[in-house]
Amino acid sequence: MKIKTITIILILFSSHCFSQIITTKFSRNGYLQDNTNKTSNAICKFKQDKDVVIIDYITENWWKVNYKDCVGYIVEPFLVVTDEMIDFKDEKLLAKRYEKFKIDSINKFNIEQQKISELEYILLADSLTRNILNYVSDSLLVVNIGKSEILRSKPSIFGDVIYTTVKKEKAIVVDYGENAYYKICIDSNCGYVKDFSLKYSGLENSDLAIKLVNELKYKKEKDAILKEIDDAIAESDNKKEELANIEKSYIKKYGEKTYAKLKEHYYWIGMTKEMATISLGRPSDINRTVGSWGVHEQWIYSNIYLYFENGTLTSYQN
Repeated sequence: MKIKTITIILILFSSHCFSQIITTKFSRNGYLQDNTNKTSNAICKFKQDKDVVIIDYITENWWKVNYKDCVGYIVEPFLVVTDEMIDFKDEKLLAKRYEKFKIDSINKFNIEQQKISELEYILLADSLTRNILNYVSDSLLVVNIGKSEILRSKPSIFGDVIYTTVKKEKAIVVDYGENAYYKICIDSNCGYVKDFSLKYSGLENSDLAIKLVNELKYKKEKDAILKEIDDAIAESDNKKEELANIEKSYIKKYGEKTYAKLKEHYYWIGMTKEMATISLGRPSDINRTVGSWGVHEQWIYSNIYLYFENGTLTSYQN
C-alpha cells in the first residue's frame, strides 16, 4: 500500500539526515546560546576557526551544535557553512514536510481501519484498489439519492445548482472530487453531492457499495498526497537550481575572491547592504534614521551591529 511506501520513504530520509556526523568551524568569535529566542543567554565562548560538531538544524538559520561538550545554539553567520550542512538543512526541511503528509494520510484513513481488522483491511483495500476504477468506468457503482438533494457544478457549496431531486432516485458514482464531495450522475444530470447524501439501504449489495465508495475516496486522496510529495521533491530540486544560478550571478558581479569571503561570512568597511545580506543573512531588526545628510541604518544581528551610511558599511560592533 502507498501509506507503507510513504512511511518507508520517511524512514530513509530520517536515517540519512540524522546518522551522518557533520563538523565545521566557527567563522568568528562569539558565544553559544541556551535557546533560539531573542532572550537567550550565552553559555560558553568560542573562537574563530575552532572545530564544532553539528547536531541539528532547528529553524530560521539556527543550528544546534556541540563545542567541547558544550551543547548550545548558534545562528548560521557564525558558522562556516559547508555543502554537507546545506544538504542536511534541505533534507531536514523536506523530511518535516514528509512527516506532515504521513500524519495527514493516517488521520484520513484511520476510520475504515477501526471497523475491521488490519489484515482484513489490507486484503480488502488491495482488492478494491485493483477493481475500483473498473467499477466506476463500467457504471457499476450505484447508490440511492434521497428527495431534495442538490447536484452542484463543483465540489463546493458555492457550485452552481445543476439538478435537484424531486424523489428518491438511483445514481451512478463516477468520481470523487474533494472536501467529501462525490460526482454522481442521475440519467443525464451529473454533478457533485456531499458524502452524506449517498444512501445504501435497499441496494442489492449495500455493504459492497459502501466499501467501494470509501475506497474510491481513499484512492483519490492517496493519489493527491503522493502528488504533493512529488511536487515537494521537484520544488526542492528547483530551489537548488535557483540557488546555483543566484550564486553564479554573485560571482559574476563581485568576483570569485570577494564572493568566497562573503560565503565565509566576512564583513568589512565599505561593503554594500546586498553584500552584507549575502554574508550574514537578513538582520533580525533594522533601525533607520533619515536626515539632510542622508540615510543612516543600524542592522542588528545576534552578536553583531552594522552601521550603514547611504547604503555603505561605515562601522560595526561585535
